Amino acid sequence: RYKSPNVEKLFGWKPEELEGTDGWATVHPEDRARIQREFAALLQTDDAVRTVEYRYRRKDGAYRWIELTARNLARDPLIQGVLVNYQDITERRQAEQDYTQLFQSMPVGFALHEILVDAAGNPQDYRFLKVNPAFEQITGLTAAELIGRTVRQALPGTEPEWIARYGRVALSGAPDRFEAHSRALDKHFEVSAYCPGPGHFAVAFQDITERKRAEAEKTRLQDQLLQAQKLESVGRLAGG
Repeated sequence: RYKSPNVEKLFGWKPEELEGTDGWATVHPEDRARIQREFAALLQTDDAVRTVEYRYRRKDGAYRWIELTARNLARDPLIQGVLVNYQDITERRQAEQDYTQLFQSMPVGFALHEILVDAAGNPQDYRFLKVNPAFEQITGLTAAELIGRTVRQALPGTEPEWIARYGRVALSGAPDRFEAHSRALDKHFEVSAYCPGPGHFAVAFQDITERKRAEAEKTRLQDQLLQAQKLESVGRLAGG
C-alpha cells in the first residue's frame, strides 16, 4: 500500500509507521461503524466513488475532521485496490457548527428563500428554504409547515408588494431595509433583506407591532389634545 508524504503532515504519522496497522483504530469510535459500512458498499461496486466525513485521531491524540474521497479501482489491472484522498476540514466543520448555533439561538427571525419568477423574469412568488426558531416564535408558523412551500401557499393573503420588494433584492443583489405591515400575519415588522446568492434572498426581522401601536396611540392622544385645545380656544373667543 502506498501512502504519500502528506500523510505525516495531515495525521502526524510517517507513512512507514502506518504499514501493517489497523486503519480503523484511528477512526473515532462514534464514526467507525458508519465508515466501515461505506467502505463495504464501495468494494461491492467496481469504479465506484464515495465521499464521507469523519473524525480521525492524529498521532498526538487530537481528533480532526477529515473528508475522505475513495474510488474502487478493482478494474485497473495495475492497481486493483482503492484510491483514497484525504482533506482536513476541521475548520470548516467548526465554522458550520458555530453558524448553526448562531442560527438557532439568534433572537431575531431569520429565513432563507428562493425567488420564483415568470417567463418574463418578473417575481411571482418565493419558496421557504430555511427558518430559525425565532422566526417560528415571532410568526406563529412552524418550519414543518413552511419549508418547501411558497408564500402564496402558506400565506395566501400576502400582499404583492412583499414579493416585488424581495424580488428586487434577489434579482439585483441590492440589500433593502424597511418597515412594513403584513395583513396575512396582522403584524408590523422591521426587515433587513439581502441576497446571499443568485435567485435567493435572506431576511432578518423583528416584530415591532407593539411599538407601532404605541406610536399610533400617542398620535391619537395628541390629536385629541389638539382638538380639545382648538375647542377651548373657540369657546374663549365665543365667550369674549
